[in-house]
Amino acid sequence: MKNQRWSSRAVAISMAAVCMFGVTPVRAANVAVQNVSLVDVEAGAVRTGQTILIDEGKVQRVGPADKVQVADGAQTIDGGKLFAIPGLFDSHVHYVSPETFGPLCIAHGVTFVRDLGGATEMILHTRDQLNSGQLLGPEMIAAGAIIDGVPPIWPFSEPVDDPEAARAAVRKLADRGVNFIKVYSMLKKDVHRAAVEEAHARGLKAVGHIPLSMTLTEALDVGQDGVEHLEGFDVHICEAAGEPITEWPRSYRDVFERWERYPKADQAKLRGLYERLARQGVAVCPTIVVIKSIGLAADPNHQDTWLDYVPAYLRGFWNSERTRRMAPGAARSVGPMQQAVGELHKAGVLLLCGTDLANPNVIAGHSLLEEMELFQGAGIPAADVVRSATIRPAKFFGVADRLGTIAEGKTASLVLVRANPLEDVRNARQIEGVFLKGRYFDRKALDELLSDVRRTVKADTPVEATAARDAKDDWAMPGEVIRRGRYRSTFQGMDAGTEDFAISRTAEGYVIKAKCRPTGGMTPPSDVAVTTDRNYVLVSATWRTLTDTPVEAVYTRAGDKIIAEAKQGETHHPKNELSLPSDGLFGGPAMAMEVMGFKQVKLDVGQSKTYPSIGFGLPSWELDSTPVKMERLPDETLALSGDRPIATQVYSAVFPTPMGEFSGKSWIDPDGLVVKSTLKMPFGTVETTLEPGADSSP
Repeated sequence: MKNQRWSSRAVAISMAAVCMFGVTPVRAANVAVQNVSLVDVEAGAVRTGQTILIDEGKVQRVGPADKVQVADGAQTIDGGKLFAIPGLFDSHVHYVSPETFGPLCIAHGVTFVRDLGGATEMILHTRDQLNSGQLLGPEMIAAGAIIDGVPPIWPFSEPVDDPEAARAAVRKLADRGVNFIKVYSMLKKDVHRAAVEEAHARGLKAVGHIPLSMTLTEALDVGQDGVEHLEGFDVHICEAAGEPITEWPRSYRDVFERWERYPKADQAKLRGLYERLARQGVAVCPTIVVIKSIGLAADPNHQDTWLDYVPAYLRGFWNSERTRRMAPGAARSVGPMQQAVGELHKAGVLLLCGTDLANPNVIAGHSLLEEMELFQGAGIPAADVVRSATIRPAKFFGVADRLGTIAEGKTASLVLVRANPLEDVRNARQIEGVFLKGRYFDRKALDELLSDVRRTVKADTPVEATAARDAKDDWAMPGEVIRRGRYRSTFQGMDAGTEDFAISRTAEGYVIKAKCRPTGGMTPPSDVAVTTDRNYVLVSATWRTLTDTPVEAVYTRAGDKIIAEAKQGETHHPKNELSLPSDGLFGGPAMAMEVMGFKQVKLDVGQSKTYPSIGFGLPSWELDSTPVKMERLPDETLALSGDRPIATQVYSAVFPTPMGEFSGKSWIDPDGLVVKSTLKMPFGTVETTLEPGADSSP
């Protein structure tokens, strides 16, 4: 029951990101940007002395300053030394941190993103929140789940193994409202064809990876509309270099080795491939910046102040052994990839600027500007680079009727910069202000956005739990200690942290204390203490995060209400309370707390019941309510490593979240303590086990 709230609460907090930041942008009602130099991205030219009138989120009028009348009382912005460009597009993101990605994108002039794969319900909810303005950040289109083979590479995929299953998966996603379909690496040829054909039948583009079962040209034969990361090019490079391969690469290490052969490749042979891409109108989103960014891990002296704007859980994911193994090959591949992108441009291929945001060292907004600079370094003229970040993706995504250029009647998403980006795309970094659907952020507001992200990230950054702290008397237990032990968790087979706990019995009831030390994820390390009555019903609880600025929360039961109060640093949060019926379950971030719930569940084998439940600390202090359908399964004798077999009651749990349905299974010992649990989520599985010797001191 504890893990079941983990992701739903995380999503709820992400969705509340707009409330976390104190910046209030000026709503651009009747605003005039006067005497500005307007960058006409389609013509690749600058029109000086223009006035742009903005009202109700749209560009109402554009024209020479001496011919455009500004209404009395209009807010005016002096554009005399500024250049206006359309809001920028990041054509490849994985929008996993709305609370930081949104403000960072806006601060860098990125007003539109394309999400290339995530848990369907979660990302579509995020998309809708962004597009409606309820969540601060760029507009979005999204693919939802990836269409992949069996087994899929990513847990949030729609795994399909035959053509009919592929068609059904595409129909399912289309019915849920995705904007396009993403195909992936493990698809068989006939399954890939079926997915692309069904996408087209539903009026959706099919973009993504080139499956390992086929070549890039075979994917073009089928009609794939877009290619990400220069996928599949390495196979043709080897052939053009006179070193053909018969087995396609199955790791990035192989891919990077193939790219090192690019200087030896016959460019005439590759040019034929590039020209075909251009003829078919296939969009290529190279994401060179993600390769460069991964390569930074090969430099032990690399330091980047932008990491101060990245949540700790993302930095933990980035700082992995896998990243370090990939880094040297990635660093060597940047040059050849950049050269290839230059040749693609010469051949007239539709190029889109994207970053693969969420991957190592890729910073929201900032890395899109860096990708533009990498395009320019490939020999692409600045005007074409700007087009690849504005009008070209707008047309490919089907939103050019209102975005991608600055024109009358279009959405007022645009950027004011202090120098001409058509002379040097690096000038796009000199941002003075950003309009997002008519809301204006001046330089001061943009700086406040950046400061607030940095401040929030710092406050939520875990601090190391020291032995001295863990040795304090907070482990002193009143009454008689009846259980001590340690839980160990894994996520997709990788270490996900530990939890040390103790439970004691007093004259009034029970006391549960736990030290939760997760590895990665959105849940911070924390200490939990709970007091219950003799029936394991909550009396009170405390939760303290081990972060730079700790959250300290107190929970009390008053009749049928649970009342939560919390502070973080000097900030005292408004009181939060929810009703919990007498048969309701209460939980938190500690697995040891699950004993409270399982003491309340009264089911015979084969029976099921939906219980109301309330939880906290996953990751917010705020209370969260979730209905959980519990079913008691046949009892099992469970043998944990190093311990004698024990009789366990077994329960399943199913519950809805914004990311879709989650399912869990728990094995409970005769004392009501969880000894093993699994939680299956769209993006992976968490497994938790009580270590042998559960009565030993932590």
